[in-house]
Parts: sequence; C-alpha cells; structure tokens
Amino acid sequence: MRRWVRAATAAVSAAACGGAIVACGAGAATAADGLRNCIVSRLSGAGVQLETGGIVAKASLGAAVPLGAIIETRPDARAEITCDDGVTVTVGAGSRVDLGALAGPTGEDQGILMRLFGGIVGINAPNRTWGSFEVETDLAIASVRSTAWLVETGPGTGTGVFVHRGRVEVRAGDDRAVLAEGEGVDIPPAEGARTRGLTTAGRPVAKMKPVVTWGPARLKAADVALGLHWTDG
Repeated sequence: MRRWVRAATAAVSAAACGGAIVACGAGAATAADGLRNCIVSRLSGAGVQLETGGIVAKASLGAAVPLGAIIETRPDARAEITCDDGVTVTVGAGSRVDLGALAGPTGEDQGILMRLFGGIVGINAPNRTWGSFEVETDLAIASVRSTAWLVETGPGTGTGVFVHRGRVEVRAGDDRAVLAEGEGVDIPPAEGARTRGLTTAGRPVAKMKPVVTWGPARLKAADVALGLHWTDG
C-alpha cells in the first residue's frame, strides 16, 4: 500500500498532480508558529466543496483550509486534509463535516471540536498539539489523545466509532466507553434523542451498545466509504 508523503513540503498545483486521485504535500509553514496550518492534500472525484462564512466553493488541491470551514463530499467523492502537525482528516463519500478549529491555534489550552453532520470521517492524529480533540454527532461525542479513529453517522443508522490505533472515549447521554485498538461501539438512533447525545432533563437520549471488536465486513465497508488509504498516517 502506497504511503503518501505528508511532510511539510511546498504545496504543488492541481495541474501538476493530475489523475483520478490526486495528492499534494502539506505547506511549508509548521505548527511551531502557534497555528495549525491545513490544506486539501488529496481529492477523489469532483464533488467536494468547502464552505466558509456561508460562501461555498469547489475544493481545489493544495488549497488552504480556513478556520471554521465546512467540507462536503458527494456520494462519489472523497477528500483528505493534511495539517503541518501530522494530523490528517479523511472525509468519506457523501459526508458533511464542520472542521471547527482544525486549522486554528495549537497548544495545551486549545481544543478541536469537529461536527459530523452525516457520512464518515477518519482521523490520524499522531502528535498531541491540542488540549482536547473531539468529534461530535447528534448522538455522541468521541474524544481522543493521540490515535487513529473513525466516526460515522447517518439518519436512521445512528453513530458508530472505531479505533484503529490508540484509545478513544465515547460519550452518549449518561453512557461512557473507552475504546482500545480494534474496538468499536454503536449508538443507535433513539426517538426524541437530541442535544448531540448529551443528557437533558425530560428528553430521551440515545443508549450506547456494548463495545465490540469490529469484524472484517464492517471494517471493509468503512474503508470503502473513506478510501484514500486513510490508515496510512
């Protein structure tokens, strides 16, 4: 399996990267300047959009990802975002993700909160340059230290979290689980469940299923949805 170089080399133009799946290296700036700089490093398919401040534009290879950007992929498209601290975010087919402060300040007092509206996202975070790193859906919150994991969610299917490497804490209502490598957990949709999986008086919340080891079929489906060799980081 080819491992794409994510070192801090100068970004190249889309024209120089051609092909069905195109890739570019991360920008020359580094997280040492107190900011996490991120770019669109790989694209598969043409239907990838970046939204910033209500303005929607087609994502281009090598483009800088601004603070608070939302990325959306069509059912036949995928994208990878690479940051200069080693973080990579793979956005699978048919997904919409608010990247929050991914492209933002670094430091122990800084947090990253990403919001997955639908679809699937895979994250490699080998170096800790933040105080907290969370991915939130309507049903659960997954928070990590330094690891590789994925989160998937969709209407009628609930939320699933899987750990490829490291450890992840998952919270849904009053339920809590800590996942180790190879483990996953599902939070099925619950009628009336709201507030992103947080307990609210008088309002039902989603209940977490037992932690299990995900089998080959489940992992293959996730890998197909993400594509782009997301676990290579």
